[in-house]
Amino acid sequence: MSNRQVLKTYKQLLRATQQYPSSKRAQVTEAIRAEFRENIHLEGEARTRALWLAEMELKRLQAWLPTAKRMRSGHTDFDVKL
Repeated sequence: MSNRQVLKTYKQLLRATQQYPSSKRAQVTEAIRAEFRENIHLEGEARTRALWLAEMELKRLQAWLPTAKRMRSGHTDFDVKL
């Protein structure tokens, strides 16, 4: 994985946390920063695995973005379909 891909994922994660609908938004953002700082020296398979995990977390955060947009626009009704 290139440094460019790592940086791109990092920036996407930080942007996604800006819209994350939670009172713990600051803690989530700080946890992401800390995780990237801890893993800055990883190489090879360990680096690939860490980036894969970061991308999975990004997908989880992005799943909340439509909900966050609805909440900001005043729509708080939710439909559950089984």
